[in-house]
This record gives sequence, C-alpha cells and structure tokens, in this order.
Amino acid sequence: MHRDRLIHRSGRRLEPMGYVYVLRSGESNLFKVGKAINVDRRGKELATGNPEPLILFDTIESEHASKSEAFLKERLRLRRSHRSAAKEFYECDVDELITAIEATREYERVVLARAGEVEQLSRQQSDGRILEPGARERELSTLLVAARQAEDDAKRERERWELELKLVIGTASGLEGLATWKTESFRELDEKALKQAEPEIYERFLREKPRRTLRLL
Repeated sequence: MHRDRLIHRSGRRLEPMGYVYVLRSGESNLFKVGKAINVDRRGKELATGNPEPLILFDTIESEHASKSEAFLKERLRLRRSHRSAAKEFYECDVDELITAIEATREYERVVLARAGEVEQLSRQQSDGRILEPGARERELSTLLVAARQAEDDAKRERERWELELKLVIGTASGLEGLATWKTESFRELDEKALKQAEPEIYERFLREKPRRTLRLL
C-alpha cells in the first residue's frame, strides 16, 4: 500500500486497511480472534499449531483494525478459553458471537469512523460561542452523565475485586490458570527530577499544544 493512502483527507494518519478475523476450530464453539492484513496467510500460519482445522467464520474490514479487535475481545472477555495455553481463543455459542461481531461493526461505523474528525476539532481553537441546546443535545448530555456514572461504579467495583484477588495471591506470583501478579521493572521519565536538575533542557523540549476538554455542567 502506498504511503499517501495512509493519510486521511483531514490530515490524520490511518492504519493500513486490515481485517479483524474470527476463525472456528473445527466444528466446535471454540473461536480464534485476531487481526491481520492478509487473513488467508494468517490462517495458514495458525493452522500449523492447532489440533483442529481453522475455518474462517467472519471478518471485519477496517481502517482501525487494532481498536476493532480490542472491542470484540472486550465483548467476549467472559468467554475467554482456559482449555490450554493457546491465546485469544473464546468459547461461546454462535448467536452470542454473531451479536458481538455486529456490535463491533456498529462501533466501527458509529465511533471509530468519526473519531478522527473529533480529534481534529479538539485541536482547533474554540471561537467563544455558546450554542443553545435542543432536545437531542439535552438527551446526549443525560446519556453521557449516565454512562460516566456507570463507568465510575464499574471502576470502584473492579478496584474492589482486584484488591481481593491480590490479597489472596499475597507474595506468590499468581493463581494457576486464573491470574498472575509478578514483579516487573518499568522505566519512565521522572519529569519532576529533570525539571529540577536541568530546567533549561526541560523547557527547551516542552511543547504547548492546544487541546479542548469536554466538561459537563
């Protein structure tokens, strides 16, 4: 694919056109989910290590394959297979899988396809006008407040269960087949220390970028 085809007319860079694929393991309700530019070639690569033939169940063509793949896997999270060490396999009935795939297509169409336009708007200078909201705008605001409340509640619930699980693991490295909690090392820039030690260098590499923030009143 030529480089200029990876640039949207808005100026944003796009992923190369790719696919989210769903492969079925034999005739079972065990499905492999992933992303690829060439689904046929990827299917052949995966087939060499699978005990059953992998049959193409469905694909979603996308300019945002990574995000669409992540969305589909999130929808199927509770169906993640723990039969073996194989990753990204899910066990679910066909109707549930089809519903998740259609939800992913809807997410691609309604959210991802318009996210680039919103990103461009977020970088533009707002002109100071305050628009008069209509019924639709008030409904959108109410839906967003409700969604944020649900997100906050889910975050607190997740925090609670993660704490419980970590307390059970204690100083071990994990729970067989369920979770790991291993010590890992990460490297990150200490901006505060850099600013104190080398303020001129810190200032030289600072970049101010306009960014609009949506705040509900």
